[in-house]
Amino acid sequence: MADLDLFPADDKETFLFEEDYYKEKIFENISRSEFILKEKEFYKCSFKNVMLNFSKLYDCRFESCSFTGCDFSLSQFRNCSFMDVQFVDCKLVGIDWTNTAKPYRASFNKCKMNDSVFFNMDLHGGKITSCEAHNVDFENTNLSKAEFCNSDLLGAKFNDANLNQADFSNSYNYTINPASCNIKKAKFTMPEAISLLSYLDIIIE
Repeated sequence: MADLDLFPADDKETFLFEEDYYKEKIFENISRSEFILKEKEFYKCSFKNVMLNFSKLYDCRFESCSFTGCDFSLSQFRNCSFMDVQFVDCKLVGIDWTNTAKPYRASFNKCKMNDSVFFNMDLHGGKITSCEAHNVDFENTNLSKAEFCNSDLLGAKFNDANLNQADFSNSYNYTINPASCNIKKAKFTMPEAISLLSYLDIIIE
């Protein structure tokens, strides 16, 4: 299917990105896929039940925006800026966040974000709480003071990550090698914390 640049003018939907700048707007109950959105700026906007999977966004800026119940799975955010953005109950599967602009500040709560990539990013103080984050790549990432509370981290990669003072309270299914990460003053809860010993040549009875 060919990419669509924005939405066709004769579309029956009233939802059109005709302006370059939007402030304090609410966009909701929209379903589109495989389109291209370029050079748009959103400030303090809310996106609710917006389904834009398999899409491509170029050079867009989202500042102080919220996304609730949205689906951006397998979409691309090329040089897009996310500043103080919140994702809640969203599907964000298979997204390579390394293509976004710096600095990057976004939080995730109750999101499904499997197979996503944050390799070598600065997520200092970020929040990924109550999320399903299977096979997510956090390698070489600055996660100092980040929160992963109540998240399912099955298969997530943390090699060479900075986990200094990170909070893994009630998170589970994680596999972290203490020898390959900075985990000074990181917070873990039992019994999941036992997994930190799996890389040691010891016998636990």
